[in-house]
This record gives sequence, C-alpha cells and structure tokens, in this order.
Amino acid sequence: MRLDRARADLALTVKEVEAQRKTIASSNSEIARREASLAAATAGTNRSDQERAAAEAAVAKLQAEAAYAEDYLHRVERLVDRQFVTTDKVAEARSRRDASAAAVQEAQRRLRAAEAGVEYDMAQRRGAA
Repeated sequence: MRLDRARADLALTVKEVEAQRKTIASSNSEIARREASLAAATAGTNRSDQERAAAEAAVAKLQAEAAYAEDYLHRVERLVDRQFVTTDKVAEARSRRDASAAAVQEAQRRLRAAEAGVEYDMAQRRGAA
C-alpha cells in the first residue's frame, strides 16, 4: 500500500517537473522570438524580415510544445498500464500531440510564406538598383 502511494506521488512529481520543463521551453521560445525581433529592429530590416523572424520563433516555440506533448503521451501511456491514469488521459494526450503536430506544420507553412516574401523583397531591391 505504501509502495503504491509512493509510486503515485512519484508519478505526480514527474508530471510537475515536466510541466516546469514545458514552461521553461515556452520561455526560451519567447526569448528567442524577442531576440529575433530585436535583431530585426536593430538591423533595420524590412517588414518581411521581421515576419520571417517571428515565423521562425513561432516554429521553434511550437516544436518545443510538440516535443513536450509527445513526451507526455509516452509517459502517460506507461502509467495507464499501472492504473495511475485513465485511458481518457491517454486519449487526451494523443489529441494534444496531434494538435501540436498540426500547429507545427501550419507554423512551418507560414515560415515558408514569410521566406518567400523576403526573397520577393530582395528581388525587388535588386531590380530597383
């Protein structure tokens, strides 16, 4: 009985640690976004460059969240066998993982569009010179 309680406490602690890791990853992504924004502003870049930098930061942030969702799913799947979590939690974790993966794909699409905008601007500048 005490062993089961200790395992449950450990599982909860692991979840709390992972939540903190997610917060740190999100904060790091926000720092990267702000650094990219600052770099774009200081370099005097145009709007397309700023959009690309923001899109790159969004991709990085969403990739971190998707990695966390994938990791969380694997942890929850292991806990369901020991009956520490319900199958609903596993289904919810899968949904979060899938939604995160879709968000990454959309952010990557936006990044490609922003990169195309930068290339267009560069071509316009070359044509004007």
